[in-house]
Amino acid sequence: MTVTQTAAAAGGANQLLRFGLRVKNQTAQPLVLAYKSGSNAAVDEQGNRYGWGRAGTRDGSAQGIGTLDGARIDPQFQVAPNATRDLQMVVARLDGGTRPAGKSYTLDTVLVELRGGGQQWQKAREYPVHLPAAGGGSIPAVGQTPTTSDHVQKAGDLLRGLLGGK
Repeated sequence: MTVTQTAAAAGGANQLLRFGLRVKNQTAQPLVLAYKSGSNAAVDEQGNRYGWGRAGTRDGSAQGIGTLDGARIDPQFQVAPNATRDLQMVVARLDGGTRPAGKSYTLDTVLVELRGGGQQWQKAREYPVHLPAAGGGSIPAVGQTPTTSDHVQKAGDLLRGLLGGK
């Protein structure tokens, strides 16, 4: 797994980080992965901590990959042998106060390998992921080139989602 890009946005005392990630399946078998709900976190070089959202709200921080949430398994992220596939992880520093945001970040998350098929998917193995990333900027999402106002709108929508609509 590699970081393809990072983006940072701020709204009031809240800060948002978006990581574009690429998974390469280096095996001869199809690879099925899911994001383990509640595991997204990051830290910047200033020591600021970022998380997936507020406790008690739905974790919507993984985009382009299914989620393993309790007994609910979404196997939508399937990578053919020797192929790649992109996804995004979004974390936020809520009510960050006046402490300045950093310029480089490290993402920690957990991906789960799934086995099975149809309605019978099962967790095979967990993979803790620790990815240092270069500095972020106002970079659009992977595969997109929105205008600045589009990017600000999308960042605001993501912040509202992470804050439970507030």
